Amino acid sequence: MLCILILLFVRHNIKNEVHHHIISFQICIAAYVEIANALLDVLARTLTDQENHRTQTEYETALLCKGMVLKFVNSFFALYYVAFFKEHQTLFSEPMECLRDQCFLDIQAQLGIFVLFRLLVSNVVEHYYPKVRLWLRSLSSHDKITFQTLYHGHALELAEMSATEQQAKKESHRNFDQFDEMLLTHGYATLFAVTSPWVCTATLLAVLVEIWVDMRSLLDNRQRPFPTQARNNEPWGTAFEIYGVMAALTNVLLLIFTSSQYSSWTITEKIVFFAFLEHLIFGARLFVQIIFPQVPQAVEVLSLKQDSVVHRCLEGIKVESNTDFSLFRESRVQEDVQVFGYDLLETDEADLTLSLRDSGKSMYQGVIDEVGTLRVNIGMPVSK
Repeated sequence: MLCILILLFVRHNIKNEVHHHIISFQICIAAYVEIANALLDVLARTLTDQENHRTQTEYETALLCKGMVLKFVNSFFALYYVAFFKEHQTLFSEPMECLRDQCFLDIQAQLGIFVLFRLLVSNVVEHYYPKVRLWLRSLSSHDKITFQTLYHGHALELAEMSATEQQAKKESHRNFDQFDEMLLTHGYATLFAVTSPWVCTATLLAVLVEIWVDMRSLLDNRQRPFPTQARNNEPWGTAFEIYGVMAALTNVLLLIFTSSQYSSWTITEKIVFFAFLEHLIFGARLFVQIIFPQVPQAVEVLSLKQDSVVHRCLEGIKVESNTDFSLFRESRVQEDVQVFGYDLLETDEADLTLSLRDSGKSMYQGVIDEVGTLRVNIGMPVSK
């Protein structure tokens, strides 16, 4: 936060002395944010590694909590400062002002630089970083190193390695990093959408480019990922929910307190209107969730039953019925059950042979028995 404030302060003081001062400092802020995010990612991963979590889910949840808080402040602090604190305020005893006295225009410019920087520079770095790492590792194998091998990242093929050996030398794929990057992209697309509606189209373009870069990275530059089982999309589902709530709050605040649409209203009227809009938005969201739940109630009940059965089986818990059968013991008829020492169906029998004579006798006897049964049923005498 302090570094971003210093960059804003320097930009404000020498904006008239540098050619293309606005764009230059906005690019500097975007570059600083991306570099700081990379360092904060290393910090969060190091702290989480020291915690020694029991499961991978707990580890990723703790890592996401640290990274999301740190990166949220680092990535969006400049935009929040311009939106709510820059106009008619002082920074280090210097009066600040928005671009052309329009904070929405200032936010649009800085947000556009952020999105374009992530679209171009970040994807280029993500695409070529595994290639550079692979090229540097090939230095130890004394391969022929050329710019062609650096561009394609196939220096290890010159060493006549097998496919398995080449996979082992490549960078490992981490699905967590892909989700984390998309979370920040989602934040840039939604948090300040009311000031820059075009940012949704730019984000769509960035997502398409990101998909292509990830596809090439998975096929050529990184190790083949191992499939892992997952019950749901947590903790990322909760993270995107939090960003959605923050986006709703931020956009309504920008609309009421920063735009000139309601500049003639008093502060009390603005607060009441803000509370009304927030209740309306979250009430509509709750209503939609009730009408169209993510998981139908029948499926949820069935899932609970299955979880209960699995728990009893794994823990060896016997189910004891609470029904009292004492009333049926007196009326139960005692029957003598004959118990054999062997199974009659499993006795060794001679191999069956085909005999037309025996088959004819069996069929004749069966017909006679059926005719006799039919005569008894209709009341006719049976001939012997």
